[in-house]
Amino acid sequence: MSSLKYSLAALLLVSKTRRLGLLGSAVLMSVFTVYIAGMMLFIPELPCSCGGIINDLTWSQHLLFNLVFTALAIYGSYQYSRFTKITPYKISRAHDDAGAAENL
Repeated sequence: MSSLKYSLAALLLVSKTRRLGLLGSAVLMSVFTVYIAGMMLFIPELPCSCGGIINDLTWSQHLLFNLVFTALAIYGSYQYSRFTKITPYKISRAHDDAGAAENL
């Protein structure tokens, strides 16, 4: 599991693979969110197995945390794909306009 998280982090660092990293993060967070929701629904005695930064959260708070960050990953993926589709045109268009102004 840790190698998957590190791989996703590495994908986020490279611009060509960033969208894949965002989508992978959203999928991983979604799976974990479903796991948390299932535990809350079907297990009467919930274990305390969280560690790290979020070890003080309740299961409900952890579920909310995961939902928020899953939504952020999905939104980030959408915005990143939208940004990369628009940006090259705007940059090349601005460059063309600047070149045209110099030729006057």
